[in-house]
Amino acid sequence: MQKIAKTLVLSVLILLLFTSVASAQEWVVTSGGDTGKVNLSMINLDNMTLREAIAKASSGDTIVFADNVTSVAIMNGTLNISNDITVGGTTKVTVGRDSSPVTQEMAIFTVSGANVTFKQLTIENGYVTNGTGGGVLIDRANVTFDACTIQNNRADTGGGIYVANSSNVKFVTSSIYKNTASTDGSALYIKSGNVEFQNTIVNGHSDKYNLIKLDQGKITANQSRVINNAITSKGSPVNASSGTIVEFKNSTFSNNTATESAGITSYGTLIVESCVFDQGVTTGSGGGITLMNGSTGTIKYSVFSNANVTDDGGGIHVAANASATIDTCTFLNNIANYGGAFFSRGTVNATGITAVNNTAKFFGGAVALWNDGNATLTKSVLAGNTAKSNNTAKDVGGGGLNISNSVATISNNVIVGNTDPRNVDFGQLNATVNSGGNNLVGTYNGNGRFPIDSTDVSGIEVENVFVMQNGLPAVTRSTGYTAGYDKVQVYTVALNSSADNPAADILGGNEQTPEPDQPSENETNQTPVEPEPEDSGSSWTKWLMYGIIAIVLLVIIAVAGVLLWKYNEKRKYKFG
Repeated sequence: MQKIAKTLVLSVLILLLFTSVASAQEWVVTSGGDTGKVNLSMINLDNMTLREAIAKASSGDTIVFADNVTSVAIMNGTLNISNDITVGGTTKVTVGRDSSPVTQEMAIFTVSGANVTFKQLTIENGYVTNGTGGGVLIDRANVTFDACTIQNNRADTGGGIYVANSSNVKFVTSSIYKNTASTDGSALYIKSGNVEFQNTIVNGHSDKYNLIKLDQGKITANQSRVINNAITSKGSPVNASSGTIVEFKNSTFSNNTATESAGITSYGTLIVESCVFDQGVTTGSGGGITLMNGSTGTIKYSVFSNANVTDDGGGIHVAANASATIDTCTFLNNIANYGGAFFSRGTVNATGITAVNNTAKFFGGAVALWNDGNATLTKSVLAGNTAKSNNTAKDVGGGGLNISNSVATISNNVIVGNTDPRNVDFGQLNATVNSGGNNLVGTYNGNGRFPIDSTDVSGIEVENVFVMQNGLPAVTRSTGYTAGYDKVQVYTVALNSSADNPAADILGGNEQTPEPDQPSENETNQTPVEPEPEDSGSSWTKWLMYGIIAIVLLVIIAVAGVLLWKYNEKRKYKFG
């Protein structure tokens, strides 16, 4: 009897499996128009709109587009999805709000309580004046954008996309382009949820406030780019609130302008690894990163270059009560008021830093540590930087390093060839400076003392500076050279662990980040790539599969029946 019971259970499970496979359907959108209220009994499959297909689709179904449908104009309200479906196939299709002046305001899609994948869609021209999510509103849902473009959408909050109620969103080889928001989050507003970017580009936005705003949750990005965006009133390309987590790896921030950090402003936890921050411009602080009060940051193997910062921290700004670990990073050609490479009022542990040709309009051409901060600087090179500080009696200068009213420990560093009006490499004012030894300093000025340790050296003249990977900096002495960037050549030897690291690009490596398609203003006028013609026998294949499934089910039922009959016969014989 147990054998028969097991057989019956197995038969039921197989039946359920085949039933599930057989029940998933593919709906083909054959019309690029729109319908009003959908009457399911009146849908014509030969002229099916996207709205009708969404209404017909059940969980597990897929909606694709006929070859002749390259765009869909929505005019009768937002497309609402509440079932687990996939929308899109192998060819690019544009879904947008109809351009007629009489078309009502609406988002393009809302996804509520469902698992949805959008594939090869351009979602555009959504418009919600006083609402959220001009392109897509995501609520209590899991959504994947695969090879999609979100562009030219508008809303009060979340111009491109709005994420709420612990939703999970993933962008794969996608683009978020030229969206606007009157309040916050022109590209993306994450009220509550987790968002992942994989090989995705966010570009072309020009708006008043934050480009990507994270209120609650986490952002994870890999091999992605945030480039060519402008923020004119208050904000950063990425702004994360207290309690959030932001993690960027192998990614690039470039050519962004802002009023806060030109890259990332974090009040929570920030992790950055193998990234490039280049040509950031801000009227605030932090050409690449700003860590605000209460935040923590871990920044590794990254390059900060060519930033122009009105306030402090050409590459990184660490505010009071914030903490940062900066490991094996390079700072090149940045400009700021204080701290051409980085500025800190918080707690910093910096190891393996290379800062070359950075400029501070006042103190700390490379590094400025100020006002009750606490810092450790180890195995680093500060060379060829400039501070344009005033030449006054209380001005201790610091073309390379300035430590004022702070506590710092320095070990195994080279601070040479920097310039300021007093030709001072290292300036100290009312600070406590401890030495771990082996510091080489060109010129020192301040109300402390240097050398501190017997292994420290001051007053040296150098010709060449070498930075060894995972090793101590080293210099070549010369009696014929004086301090100054024009007399110092800086050589970086294998600074980064691999040329596959995009941070190596500025230093001569090759950036390996794949580039997703970048949309342009006339993208919607381009002819989409034609899909491969459908096999004429595909419909017969489908029916053949259904026939095989039916035969298998009949065999299972027959076997179960025979076993049950044999069992009954045995019982009759035994008790007969």
